[in-house]
Amino acid sequence: MQCYGSVSGTGIEELHAGRDDPDEWDEEPAAVRVRPTTTSVVSFRMPHDELDMLQSIAGARGESISDFVRDSIRVRIGHLPGPGTADIGEHGAAADATPELEAVARIDGIGVDDVIRSALTSHVAARRRDPEFQARLRDEQTLLDSLAG
Repeated sequence: MQCYGSVSGTGIEELHAGRDDPDEWDEEPAAVRVRPTTTSVVSFRMPHDELDMLQSIAGARGESISDFVRDSIRVRIGHLPGPGTADIGEHGAAADATPELEAVARIDGIGVDDVIRSALTSHVAARRRDPEFQARLRDEQTLLDSLAG
């Protein structure tokens, strides 16, 4: 049996054309591993401002929202190291949490991720009130709109 790397375009046509050619196929069946679907769709609601922040952060990292959310969940459930545990390299923006950050979280009785989330929320709120930042944001959006159109 001939093996085609990915079955697309002319690969499908070649397979179809040779389907009745006895020299094209082996007598022994090939082992095929059938994998069950291993993903599910999850839907949830979130405030618009948090969605805007999520889109902004994921976009700035060059990630889709789905990839960003999946990695964030993996950090929370311990499948990826998160801030304060180990360097998360390509999977996150921050490496090890600083001792100061860990101390603030411990004293406040919350997780390091909650301290970071709070800081990000405060930072975004300050940018929303900053007229100079808003002007730069409008200029950036105008540039992006001109490139898209």
